[in-house]
Amino acid sequence: MANLSCEQCNKSLGLATGQRYCSLKCYGAARHARKEAFWTTSKPCEMCGTLFSPIPGRQPSEFKRKRFCSRQCRGLEHRNRIDRVLEQILVDQTSGCHIWTGMRLRSGYGMTRLDNRWILVHRAVWEHRRGPIPEGMQLDHVCRTRLCCNVDHLRVVTPRENALAENSRGISARYYRREKCPLCGGPFTVGPDGYRYCKPCRHHNLMAYQRRYRAAKRKEKYDRHA
Repeated sequence: MANLSCEQCNKSLGLATGQRYCSLKCYGAARHARKEAFWTTSKPCEMCGTLFSPIPGRQPSEFKRKRFCSRQCRGLEHRNRIDRVLEQILVDQTSGCHIWTGMRLRSGYGMTRLDNRWILVHRAVWEHRRGPIPEGMQLDHVCRTRLCCNVDHLRVVTPRENALAENSRGISARYYRREKCPLCGGPFTVGPDGYRYCKPCRHHNLMAYQRRYRAAKRKEKYDRHA
């Protein structure tokens, strides 16, 4: 068995087992040195990389568990980031769509919270890879899959172009693609304001309204003189 020595003064302890110091004085001196060394240590923040030291008056165990230099960095860590958003996207090898697997709205679009704001996922991915979207413009899914976040399947269009796209299944687009009136089969007429209407059906409805109006007036006159 090897001879042991005191960890503080290097005095020989002989063949004693389980001892680290030769006296209580060396034990107290070593404990005080470790305490002083602890309050001068520092470690980097996991968010911003800034070195921070223990707070005087706090327990050493608190510093060992502490990961961030401030409340602001701790809050930023709990916020959603774009890398976490991208981790929730799966690639469909058949269609090439990047499908969002997280929270979705009733309308079918993916939604997430990013940089302390709620945003549609396909808009967040577009801004991350292609830059900001011009004001007043929208993103149109060419693949018609609302959960798709593939920027190659998106295009920047106006709200009108988005609503009246050729492959859109919305009610506005379906009516816009009609070339003839579904009631009489006649052609549409475009008004000065761009509104399309069927002239024969409009004339028929106007005449029906006039008949109801005149009948109501005659009944009112008859009831007044009765």
